[in-house]
Amino acid sequence: MATFAIKCPHCLRDNTSFTVAGAKPHDPQIQSGWAFFEVFATCNACQKSVCGTVQFALPMIRPDLANVQLLATSDLMRVGQWFPKPPTPDVPEFLPGPVQSAFFEAEQLRIAGFRSPAGNAYRRALEAGLKEVDATLKGSLYSRIEHLATKALLTPHMRDFAHRIRTLGNEASHETPVVEDDEIDSLAIFTKLFLMYQFTLPGMLPKLEPAEPTTVQIAAA
Repeated sequence: MATFAIKCPHCLRDNTSFTVAGAKPHDPQIQSGWAFFEVFATCNACQKSVCGTVQFALPMIRPDLANVQLLATSDLMRVGQWFPKPPTPDVPEFLPGPVQSAFFEAEQLRIAGFRSPAGNAYRRALEAGLKEVDATLKGSLYSRIEHLATKALLTPHMRDFAHRIRTLGNEASHETPVVEDDEIDSLAIFTKLFLMYQFTLPGMLPKLEPAEPTTVQIAAA
């Protein structure tokens, strides 16, 4: 049976061998001298599956793919994208440099399965974001959040978001012996929403020119 190697979107191993488990021809199968197949394959490491479209130039291919050993794009074969794709960091736009770096690192750690380090990194992203709001902040993360809320630099909803991130980050770092995937997923969502509200949405607004001062003329008596 045909094989190929890609990064597995499930176990995230690089250049993992996949074995084709089945193929179904398109209807019509032949289009402009090419035979189209939907190919289903499984990872040799974790046994989970991917699928994609493969085209074969006629007359090299038989419908059962029996004469193909390796799927690789060439003059006689076109291998499309395999789905699902491996997950990638989902970083909001318009983040300040330190915030973007911390959040990107958190996303990489979460995707790779390093849940406790990811929790620390999401917390650092929050701390970096708060520092961008007010660089003079001191004290514990709790007191910094409360200070910004008192100064109306965080709305009540943003204050709640920030405390939720702080709490989840603490649990991932210290309190919970085993950090579950759903805990880290929740932490990722809360942190992303906080950063989008604080930086992405304002960054999407058009830059307005300052209004011209109005001149009031007083008629002579």
